Amino acid sequence: MKASGIAVAFLALVLVLTGCRGWSVSQCVSPRVTGRVVDSETHQPLERVEVQRATTRLRQAGNSPPKGAQLMQDAPRIVLTSADGSFTLDAVYSVAAFRILSWSSVDVQFRCPGYLALTTNFTPSTASFSPDGAPSVNAGVILLHRRQSAVSPGVPLEGSSTTTTER
Repeated sequence: MKASGIAVAFLALVLVLTGCRGWSVSQCVSPRVTGRVVDSETHQPLERVEVQRATTRLRQAGNSPPKGAQLMQDAPRIVLTSADGSFTLDAVYSVAAFRILSWSSVDVQFRCPGYLALTTNFTPSTASFSPDGAPSVNAGVILLHRRQSAVSPGVPLEGSSTTTTER
């Protein structure tokens, strides 16, 4: 009888400490990201732009490197923009029963044929929170710049170097 009384007291303490709210071992490790991608010159929406998380930096005690299933879970998921240029990257959750995880920033990549690739990042200060506590980032309008089809004389290509010699 004494053991069941202790169990009831323990259960009551747990309910009080958690606010009688359900507790989950699943924690949000990367926010939901929404936005719209358009051409930087015409401001027309771009359809079928590949959007993906490049990285998500986590804050966790110990900072041990990812292993096994976590590496598979962290594999990038690509979404395509719709006809109006809009996209949604869903929030990513991870099971972490005995540690607290939170994200410190997330890098998002945008790729489209004929346009320069773009990588940008978002931090928790740019996030809002849904009623269930999940972070959400509104990226707003993302401008992609067209690739230059012709190279101007004397202008080096990105990532290359030029040297001139006098004759």
